[in-house]
Formats: sequence, C-alpha cells, structure tokens
Amino acid sequence: MEAVGEYRRALELKPDFAQAHINLALALRNSGDGSEAISEFRKALVLLPESSAVRNSLGSVLLLHGRIDEALSEYREAVRLEPGSAAYRNNLGIALTQSGRVEDAIVQLRAALERAPASRTRISTWAWP
Repeated sequence: MEAVGEYRRALELKPDFAQAHINLALALRNSGDGSEAISEFRKALVLLPESSAVRNSLGSVLLLHGRIDEALSEYREAVRLEPGSAAYRNNLGIALTQSGRVEDAIVQLRAALERAPASRTRISTWAWP
C-alpha cells in the first residue's frame, strides 16, 4: 500500500511525528496488518498519552484481534479522557459484551444513547472511530 510507505518515510525523517504514527496505524489497520497497527498506535500514545481518539482506535484494533482485556483498558481510558463521547462509550459497551459483562455493557450503551439520542440506530454498530 502506497500510503504505508509514505508514512514510513515521514517517520524516518521525523520519528516523533505523532500524526504520522497515527496515519500509519490507520493505513496498516485498513490493509489488515493489525499487529503492526497496534504497534504504531502505541508509539503514537507515547507521544500523545492523553489522546482519547488514539486510545479508542487502539482499542478497536485490539478488540478485532481478540485482545479483549487490553481493548477494555484502552476504551476505559478513552471514556475517562472524554466522558461525553457516545462513540467511545458504545465501543466500551461492545467490548464489555464480548467479555461477558453484559450488565456493565448495558450501563455504557445507555450512557451512549443519552449522549447521542439522534444516533439510536447507530449505537452498538459503531466499531471504528
């Protein structure tokens, strides 16, 4: 994928360019390379530890690869950083459901609905940021 190569070149020039790590992670995720995407999201978090969006995206890739406990940790942190986000609470609810914590999932999904009542049909189908 051409974008992957371009982002890698950008990072060779400037290894601390957080947005290039994020964009590379997204490109890798979209190309199906989840393990490399996880690595790049983690590099971005070193540079942007308070980024709820990066934590949510990392959680999504972790969940997709069956790493539920790690995904839960990232989603919880995203919600802590941005408690008003319906999408982050929804993703946390999905991960809680997959972990068998249905009651906790219901709490998060209801909170998502309260924050985005117009998005009722989208709640619990949002899987990516």
